[in-house]
Amino acid sequence: MSGALVAVVSRDPPTRLAAAAAFDGAPAAWRVELFETPPSRGADVVVLGPDAGDGPGVRFDPAAPTRV
Repeated sequence: MSGALVAVVSRDPPTRLAAAAAFDGAPAAWRVELFETPPSRGADVVVLGPDAGDGPGVRFDPAAPTRV
């Protein structure tokens, strides 16, 4: 996947940053953007923090940050 947008969603800033850090080794073409609520569209991958509610996306567990 080239040129992917990864949306990291959490209302908690430290959780957002920890989830974003899990993508440090991602390809350079990937963009990681931080959101407090899920974006309505445009994201190729949505990573949901524990406080982000239900919805489509990958769940982020702060206790196991590399499992994203």
